[in-house]
Amino acid sequence: MASFALQADNDRIGQTVTAGVDRLPACAMRVQEIGGNQPETRLHLNSNNPRHRMTVAGTYDLPFGKGRRFLAGVHPLLNGVFGGWSTSNFFYGKSGEFLRFPTAVVDGDPSTGNPGPAAWFNQAAFKPQPAFTVRTNPYQYEGITGPGYWNIDSTLAKEFVITQSKRIELKMEAYNLTNSFWWGNPNMTAGAIGTPQFDRSFVRSPEVRGREFQQYSMTFIF
Repeated sequence: MASFALQADNDRIGQTVTAGVDRLPACAMRVQEIGGNQPETRLHLNSNNPRHRMTVAGTYDLPFGKGRRFLAGVHPLLNGVFGGWSTSNFFYGKSGEFLRFPTAVVDGDPSTGNPGPAAWFNQAAFKPQPAFTVRTNPYQYEGITGPGYWNIDSTLAKEFVITQSKRIELKMEAYNLTNSFWWGNPNMTAGAIGTPQFDRSFVRSPEVRGREFQQYSMTFIF
């Protein structure tokens, strides 16, 4: 089983235009300002969700032992060693979600050529917003995202047949099989603008369980 999702949103969040309704994208919202002479149309994003998501899952019975392609007629003792094995695997991956920026004065290109935990964008382009001034910067920028994430969980199972109605199943499960570490989104608070804390990741992604975790179980089926 495999699935892939692609999300495409208009990225001009927070901008105000006066185009006619017939020229606006579906995500536009028409607002009549109180006392204004003409309605304004504000463009907004539905969400800042990751643009790409992929899920792949599957189960495979190893083709050895009684009732399978190879060694089908092997002695029961050897079948207890080589037969009855199966594996299940689950992969999930996603691109980084679009970063939501606080109110700031933006001067220059906010993107960076080599985003990473020390700098996901060009923080030098952002200055603190003066008090009692109107926000003019967009909430997010096309192509500026936080860290992506992927994970593999795997299970190896062995079945021992005792009688036609009784069997024992051993399972070895590994979560975060590759023992990977994934960064969480950077500090995006307005108070951090102009400090070394702005634009940096300090914590692990909340989707990561931590270090590789293994679990063993035995089930008697009758």
